[in-house]
Amino acid sequence: MMLPIGRTTGAFLAAAVAVGISAALIVLPFEPRAAWPAGKIAAEFALLVALVLGIPAHALLRRAGKTSLRFYLMAGVVLSGVVTGLFVSLGFKEFPGVLEVAGLALAFGLVGTLTFWLIARPDRAVR
Repeated sequence: MMLPIGRTTGAFLAAAVAVGISAALIVLPFEPRAAWPAGKIAAEFALLVALVLGIPAHALLRRAGKTSLRFYLMAGVVLSGVVTGLFVSLGFKEFPGVLEVAGLALAFGLVGTLTFWLIARPDRAVR
């Protein structure tokens, strides 16, 4: 199986940047001076999630031949749940806080997944 390494790597990086931009845009209307730090932290965290969870998920989906957008979005939802579970295990146990973390993880997960898929286009990659 031949992977287009450059395109895939670029897609992971672009997905992290897209998550950072999304976070900055969410914060911007409420606290303009915090938009840059929020975006930077979100992009860094998204890159970490991509390295630890996204690369293995991408490899499993490609190996299974499940390369459509639908399967990638489902994987993004599952990985968002994993990230939410991580935050809950680290002490974010109050119900409103967990809902906020889950909502942000889901939104950022879907933004990152969609960005990755649109750039990498694993459905068109040569096997």
